[in-house]
Formats: sequence, C-alpha cells, structure tokens
Amino acid sequence: MTKKKPTLREKRKAYLLARLAYFNQFYGFSWNRVSLKKSLRSRLGSCSSLHNLNFSSKLFSYPPELIDYVVVHELCHLKEMNHSKRFYDTMAVALPDWKERKALIKQKSRDPFLVIRTLPEIVQHFFK
Repeated sequence: MTKKKPTLREKRKAYLLARLAYFNQFYGFSWNRVSLKKSLRSRLGSCSSLHNLNFSSKLFSYPPELIDYVVVHELCHLKEMNHSKRFYDTMAVALPDWKERKALIKQKSRDPFLVIRTLPEIVQHFFK
C-alpha cells in the first residue's frame, strides 16, 4: 500500500507548526489551534483571544525570514494582545532584528511583485 503524499496545504501547515515549536523554545507559550487560511484579507496572521493562531496562505509568497517574523509576531500576541513596547520587547527575545523584518514586510505589502530573496540582501539594499 502506497502512502498518500502530503498536500501543499499540509506541508505548509507542518512548516508553520515546526517554526512555532522552534520559536516557542524562547517563550514556552501555549495555543489552542493553528489554522492556515486562504485569506485573512490584508493580514498575514492573527491571534484570537482564545489563543488560536491563524496564518494566511499568502504568507508563503514571502521568504523564510519574513515568515518567521509573522510566526513570532503572532506567537507574542499570546502574551501581549497589543502592539505595546512590552510586545516588541517580547519579540526581540527571539528576533532581535524584528524592526528590519517588519520594514521589509511593509515594503512587500506595498509592492506585491517585489521579490525578496534573502534578508541580508534586502537589508543592504533598503537600509544603506
């Protein structure tokens, strides 16, 4: 009997779960459910008050460094459901360069056809 190949959606969800597990080593937070949605309108991710983490499939048009930013961002909402200084201090524990990554996400959201290959390459280009 042959094993069924995982679908692209299943592979993407597994990737997100692996990244959540990796970054949660810094925090030790807990969540209820992780969902991969076709669309979250203009958002790449969200965290509900019930501790459900939702990610847009659009996220996978971004490079891994920026996917990690969104993963950590939503993970940190499990502790801080706002964008206060405490929230960003929490992000800095796992991603000290969160500001640069955030700027790159904003850049890509303004220009969806922008191809971002690697974080160092883009940081060098935009932050000379």
